[in-house]
Amino acid sequence: MSFNGGHGTLAGLTPVLQQYGAGDLVNVGLGLATIGIVSGIVIGTTLVNYAIRSPSIPVVRQTPPSPDEDFDIDHHLPGPDDRPMDEWKGMAQVTAAAVFLGVTIALAIALLALFRAVFHLAGSDFFDRFPLFPFTFPAAVIVQLCARRFDFEWAVNRRAVEGLGGIAIDGVIICAVGTLSLGAIGANIGPLIIMAVAAIGWSVFVTLVIGRRIFRQHWFEHSIPEFGESQGMLACGFVMLDMVDPSRQTDVVRGYSYRQIMTRPILGGGFITVLAVPLIDRIGLPVFTIAAAAVTVALIAWGIRRVGHGSRVLRESSSE
Repeated sequence: MSFNGGHGTLAGLTPVLQQYGAGDLVNVGLGLATIGIVSGIVIGTTLVNYAIRSPSIPVVRQTPPSPDEDFDIDHHLPGPDDRPMDEWKGMAQVTAAAVFLGVTIALAIALLALFRAVFHLAGSDFFDRFPLFPFTFPAAVIVQLCARRFDFEWAVNRRAVEGLGGIAIDGVIICAVGTLSLGAIGANIGPLIIMAVAAIGWSVFVTLVIGRRIFRQHWFEHSIPEFGESQGMLACGFVMLDMVDPSRQTDVVRGYSYRQIMTRPILGGGFITVLAVPLIDRIGLPVFTIAAAAVTVALIAWGIRRVGHGSRVLRESSSE
């Protein structure tokens, strides 16, 4: 939860953790999320510099990142096809973005209320304890689809939304760190260190070893934003992507962005993340761990097999 969801996920899941008698884990999680952001930027930058200098890693960027490029988690570089911020159609774009963010949240509230009503009819109170934020992902997709269908896409300017999102990220981090209980962290310092080392080590291994075998082209450019995201939040992944491909020479930013539509409602604050605590309470931690490990191994094997199959098809077509 901490490393892939960040401070916002832990804040949203606080009532769930408290309900299941694990309230102290909120402070441990917030501490891990803080470590994740720092490690994501520091170790991620180190990996980018290593890739640029390593002859065994092909990377589109040839010069190390410079502090003058102003990489930060509250914004990322605009794409070449991003609309400018000076369009005027009766409403300033920042205002329009704020309005439609509010519409998205209202739609998410309506979706959650609908799910609760449907489950009440079935005699279940399952969604009564469900947090709101997983429903903001499908709500955002619905709003964007409507924007395209009814021709008000100008009102959902990505750079305007990004600016408001940066303010939200800063606010969440400040509030989360400011309310940390050092006593709870001190009482769990051993597990915290073990979890931090294990999570960072696993993320580095996935980036440099598994990523090389799963992505057929631009494997490092694809892997490094996944590293950044796995260390704290989606914004950290975009920072890593800006570092390794600032001029958008690859299609990684598009693939990375569209991938969020499929995975964010599930992981990193999505439904699986929210269901983890109730599932652990119901089936036990050993069974949950084995199941999660089995899914992880299966997905890695499928990804590697998919690349191998694609390479064979390319070789056969070229030989013909």
